[in-house]
Amino acid sequence: MSLFAASPAAASDPIVAIGLEADARLVGSEAVPPEAITPDQVVFLDFASGEPRQLGTVTVPVSFQGPPTSIAMTPDRRLAFVAASNGRKEGAPQKLGPIDTLSVIDLTGPAPRLVQTLHLGAEATAATISPDGATLIVTHADDASVTILRVQGQRAEIVDRIRFEKGSRPLAVAFLPDGQSLAITFAGGNRIGLFRWHGPQIEPTPYRDISTGLYPASIAVCGNTGYAVVGNYGTVSGDIDTVSLIDLRAAPPRAIDTVSVGPSPEGIDCSSDGLFAVTANQNMSTIDHADPLYSPNSEVVLLAIRDRKLKVLDRAKIGAWAQGAAFVSRDIIIAESIEDRRLHVFRRVNDRLVRLNPIIFEAGGPATLGRSSD
Repeated sequence: MSLFAASPAAASDPIVAIGLEADARLVGSEAVPPEAITPDQVVFLDFASGEPRQLGTVTVPVSFQGPPTSIAMTPDRRLAFVAASNGRKEGAPQKLGPIDTLSVIDLTGPAPRLVQTLHLGAEATAATISPDGATLIVTHADDASVTILRVQGQRAEIVDRIRFEKGSRPLAVAFLPDGQSLAITFAGGNRIGLFRWHGPQIEPTPYRDISTGLYPASIAVCGNTGYAVVGNYGTVSGDIDTVSLIDLRAAPPRAIDTVSVGPSPEGIDCSSDGLFAVTANQNMSTIDHADPLYSPNSEVVLLAIRDRKLKVLDRAKIGAWAQGAAFVSRDIIIAESIEDRRLHVFRRVNDRLVRLNPIIFEAGGPATLGRSSD
C-alpha cells in the first residue's frame, strides 16, 4: 500500500477506516476465497492535509456482504467497531460461510489495537454509533433483527435484540439529527422505517414508513440539513437503479425526489452541508463475464442537491465490484473497488470529479468503510 509515513492524527482530523477483505475474489459471479489464507485487516487513515496518512492497521474479520457501512467510530474517535457477516468456513476453508463477529478497536494509543471481540448470534451486517457514542446498533439482514449494544469505556455490552418480520432484511441504520429517531433500511420490504429511540432502547414499531425504490440498502444523513439520501440497490438485473432524497423535516418525513444513477448503487454518502451526494454503482461488474450485460467497471456518480431535487453532475469509472463511497471533506471523495484493490480518490472541482492518485492495497480488497464525524 502506497501511503505517507504513519503519524498520530489531531483531534479535529477526519479519520477513515477501510476494511480489507482478504477472501474477496469473484470467480464468474460467485465469491470464492483464494487458496492462500491471509487475514482481513482494517486500515486507519487521516485525510487532514488532503493527502492520506496511515495511522495503523488491525487484523480483524471484515466482510463484503451487505452495505459497506460496517465500520463505525465514536464521535470522540476513541473507539472503532467492525461488523463482519461472512468468512472462511471452519473445516472447509475453501468456502465462505456466515460469521457473527463484532470487533472493538481502541484508537487512543500510538497505534490502533483490538480490545474486544463479541459474537452476536447472527451474521453482523452493518454497524452504526449514536451521536453521543453510547449506543451501537448492528443489523442482521438474514436474521431480520438488530442488536443494541451499550458502549462504556473500551467495551460494548449487548442490551437487546429486536426482531422484525421475516424477510424484511434490515441492512443499514442512520441516527437522525433530532436526537430522538433513527432510520433503518428494510431491503426485503422495499421501505425505510423511522423509529423512536430512547438510548439505548428502540421502540420496536416504526412511527413512519417511507417508500423510496427497489431494495433500499445504504443510507446517509446530510449533517443537520434535514436531508438524507438512500441508495436503492435493485436486483442486479441490468435495469437502471436509483438514489432517493428524503426530507426528514417534513411532516411527515417523506421521499421528495428520486433520480436514476445506474445499476446497483452500493455505497452512498452526502456532504454535511447537504449540497452534494455521491454513490458508487457496481454497474453489472459482479456478474459472469460471459453475460452480455457484464461491465468491467464500476462507476462513481456525483449528484447535486438543489431546490429539493437530485441532479447527476458527473461520473467516473473505477474498478469492478464497487463498495463504499464517502466525502472525507466537502471536496474530497473516496470510493472503493474490491476487484482492483484500490481506494479511488477524487477532488470535486466545478462540479466535476477530478481523479487523484489512488491508494493501492496489497492485503485485500477494500470492502467496507467508516468515517469519523465531521
